[in-house]
Amino acid sequence: MVEIKKKRGRPAKAKTFIENLRKDDLERLKAAKAASKVPTIDDKVATLTKRVAKLESILEDAVNAGRDLHKKIETLSSVRHTGWQAHTAGESPVFSETVVEVLLRNGQTNGPHAAGNFLWRECGNGTIVAYKVV
Repeated sequence: MVEIKKKRGRPAKAKTFIENLRKDDLERLKAAKAASKVPTIDDKVATLTKRVAKLESILEDAVNAGRDLHKKIETLSSVRHTGWQAHTAGESPVFSETVVEVLLRNGQTNGPHAAGNFLWRECGNGTIVAYKVV
């Protein structure tokens, strides 16, 4: 004869009435969410359209920044071999009494005047990108 061994350990705890109610509520909520969250093709298209629009705006900003950088590089490279010194916005690179001619970011030149008469910090299109001692 085969002897059947009894399982050892604690017996399974019976769920209380409250726990059963909570479990039923959770299952009902999950089922409702699953039923209402089924995206349609139109929802997916709308979401993807929004993402594409966002990416297009990011790409446009990057292209514009690249164009601005290209303009700055062209300006600096055009003055490189003509006695001009490149300048980044900040303090005056020469004494305030030194007579200089300056090249602005918008491509215009100004001077010759004393360096103390110019604003050497960031000024948009009027920012000094290069200078030449006269």
